Amino acid sequence: GSWAVAAGSIGSEPWRTYVYRLVDGSWTKDTELGTSAASALSVAASKSATYVYAHQSSGDGGQAYLATLSADGSGSVVRELSSEVTRAASLSGCIAVDDGHVYLVGANGSGAVSASAAPLDDSSLMTPLGSQVYRSGFGVSSVVVGGHVYCAVADDDASAVAVRVHDALPGTGIPDPG
Repeated sequence: GSWAVAAGSIGSEPWRTYVYRLVDGSWTKDTELGTSAASALSVAASKSATYVYAHQSSGDGGQAYLATLSADGSGSVVRELSSEVTRAASLSGCIAVDDGHVYLVGANGSGAVSASAAPLDDSSLMTPLGSQVYRSGFGVSSVVVGGHVYCAVADDDASAVAVRVHDALPGTGIPDPG
């Protein structure tokens, strides 16, 4: 595989978010995520790729991006996520992956925490996963283990952590809810 890190560059204007890859012993700027420095940044890897979630805050609510980086370093794809997904994870966000899906757990500006999922090959199909995870949270973390998506949420005053569980989606696509 190809080693990669994601980081915000805030040393000079304009601020940006980049993915850097280790190529022949040197870190090389590889992929730009959006047009600003990320206020929320999360990375997860599957057998075939690395995924980077970045949320960039702005006066209009911001933008969210999901980058897919090939494991061999041969390419990357960056997709802007829908405004609905952007709002749902505007305060914080964390991604996790299994063999078929990427899962995003995020807190919105009011602290409501929810989970969404999309097929690994099409983040435009990001849809809610179950009901609200937590009513008033700030920091979030997620992991997929044994067919379950675990969502850890720190409440807004950091005095408690709650863990909620959703069943991971079967197969390689999201079932039609209709």
